[in-house]
Amino acid sequence: MQPDELPDVEPAYFALPPAPPEVVEAIRKQVMEREERARINETTRPEPTPQKRRQELKEEPKAKKEKTEEGEEERLAALEKKLADLKDLRRRVIDLIERRKTYWEKLAEKKAAEEAVVPPKEDDDVPAEEGNEAIDISTSSFA
Repeated sequence: MQPDELPDVEPAYFALPPAPPEVVEAIRKQVMEREERARINETTRPEPTPQKRRQELKEEPKAKKEKTEEGEEERLAALEKKLADLKDLRRRVIDLIERRKTYWEKLAEKKAAEEAVVPPKEDDDVPAEEGNEAIDISTSSFA
């Protein structure tokens, strides 16, 4: 579309009635005051000298350190609680290990006692027949 061919319809924001003059004047005053304050701040703010800037940089860690000292007590209390929890956990693990050792020792003693009660079976119940005599290998000679 060429500019000559634009429709005659006004956009919606042009169709709104104009703001009352007192509102327009109040907004204009606010904008001018804001611009004036910004200009004054820019001109009155001195540039920090290198020496002053170095001093500011040195003071920043001190301020951070002071803040950390305040939170240090809380952090230490939390660490002490964790340490107590870990010590308790360690004690419980050691207790469990000891109980397991005693369990296995008692079980081994029980098995040993059961084996000692049952007499071993011997094959002497079968009578030896003639010609079927048991040969003692350790004393026989193979010549």
